[in-house]
Amino acid sequence: MPDHSLRTEAVSNRPNPLFRDFTAVSQGVERVSTVKGRGSAAQSRRSEATHVPRSSGQTDRRARNSVTREEVLDAALTIIDSEGMESLSMRRLAQFMDTGPMRAYRHFETKDDLLEALADREAQRIRAIDLEGITEPREILAEVARKSRALLLEHPNLAPTVVSRPLSKATAADDLAMATYLMKSAGFANEQVGLVSAGLTAYTLGFVLYELGQRRLHDLSREELLAYYEQLAVEVDDDALVSAQVAGIRNAVDGDWAKMQFEVGLQAMLDGFWSQRALIT
Repeated sequence: MPDHSLRTEAVSNRPNPLFRDFTAVSQGVERVSTVKGRGSAAQSRRSEATHVPRSSGQTDRRARNSVTREEVLDAALTIIDSEGMESLSMRRLAQFMDTGPMRAYRHFETKDDLLEALADREAQRIRAIDLEGITEPREILAEVARKSRALLLEHPNLAPTVVSRPLSKATAADDLAMATYLMKSAGFANEQVGLVSAGLTAYTLGFVLYELGQRRLHDLSREELLAYYEQLAVEVDDDALVSAQVAGIRNAVDGDWAKMQFEVGLQAMLDGFWSQRALIT
């Protein structure tokens, strides 16, 4: 019997990936510092600038070399979080940072390049998931899935873009290598590694998209949903089991249903994978 234990120290020396189907869906972000007070600072600078004659050639805008790549990414993420993905543009970014439009272009030629970099930061953040103290292989895979979901949900306006973008080559290589390492350490055969990795990826990322959609629906149409489920409850009140399901769905409109649903599905998937793993050990 092979040794299926996975030492914590071995994991801690490697980045930890979100398991992905690299031909279908992608990515995710490094921890980002929220840009705080930048709007008020920008207003202050603009106010001061009104006292400077244009002919003097003076400007309140930041020097070219003072705008770093990370600052551009932080600002872009703040705009996405607060205003939505549709509000992000290179012009809006320059306005937010109180710089000329070309400052952002110095680091990113297009909005697409900017989004790719944000997605890479998400992937780096997910690979840095803390697994200290977790040594059982199945629980390691489960915890990576749980924490990957939680990290993506921290930026709900960015998550759909992250999920739907292809990985950069460097990030894909890192994630593939780490996923292979974890799957092999858990005892899966070579031919199973890709299938298990893709299955966990599809479930985790797919659930995030479903959860975000349901949250928006609940926020936008709460009263209509509640009325609908109350009417449905009347229709099925002669069937206790169906009535209980309707009541559960109705309560989920205002409740924290997603965490429990995610865990139930995750454990069912791991049960299936582990039963197949047992056939080859």
